Amino acid sequence: MGVKLKKGYRRNDYTVGRTLAAFNVNAETGKLTYVGSTPTEKQPRGFAIDPKGKFLIASGEKSETISTYAIDQATGALRLMQKYPAGKGANWVEIVSFD
Repeated sequence: MGVKLKKGYRRNDYTVGRTLAAFNVNAETGKLTYVGSTPTEKQPRGFAIDPKGKFLIASGEKSETISTYAIDQATGALRLMQKYPAGKGANWVEIVSFD
């Protein structure tokens, strides 16, 4: 089973700090092109994208909140929707559907 990606995201807690970096993925070559970075939780450790590719949720190991983002379907840009309390040390995100 293959996975087709149009946009890719990567957490970056070592060089830039509290950011998620976005990349376009060339469908033919697999080449990544940097799109931009979005500020996120302190020391990001986990993130997940919902199955429809519309939302991203990020957690940070040194943060007490998780952030929810809407994903722009044309550009892949992230727009912060809301932060929620998550306790200390959140480092894993799982999206569960009840459909």
